Amino acid sequence: MSLTSDVKGLLELYEASYLRVHGEDILEEALGFTTTHLGLAKAAETIEYPLSALVSHALYQPIRKGLSRLEARRFISFYQDDASHNKTLLKWKNGLDLATKLPFARDRLVEGYLWVLGVYFEPQYSFAREILAKTFVLVTLMDDIYDAYGTLEELQLLTNAVQRLDAHYIN
Repeated sequence: MSLTSDVKGLLELYEASYLRVHGEDILEEALGFTTTHLGLAKAAETIEYPLSALVSHALYQPIRKGLSRLEARRFISFYQDDASHNKTLLKWKNGLDLATKLPFARDRLVEGYLWVLGVYFEPQYSFAREILAKTFVLVTLMDDIYDAYGTLEELQLLTNAVQRLDAHYIN
């Protein structure tokens, strides 16, 4: 495989070249080289989706020139179509089947995951992200059940019990 035919590698080099500082001539050359060849690959329409969408977006607005947390939202649709994405949370959510069992419950898995991603964004914390996103969904579900099914007396009892919780007794 030649350097110019590795579109994913070109895209990564293109994005990396935006991290250059003044005087790094090799990254200036890399930017010119990758811009030209990514543009040619895009024009030839030989790149498959979702990589083609990533290339188009990168040429229009490089990731490093945007706000990373805002750019992350844009990549959700690209990532879900990518064969390499992790389906653990989606399998868990579909296994719960909340849409049919509890139709009043809000579907907030993506919101919870993005909230957790703001805290644990490093790759090595993927397990922590998964656990906290699940916790977010379960707490939201408990809140929805509380709002939809509790009688006033039950809600007062539960609220009083939660307010009396003492962290000393947890251990």
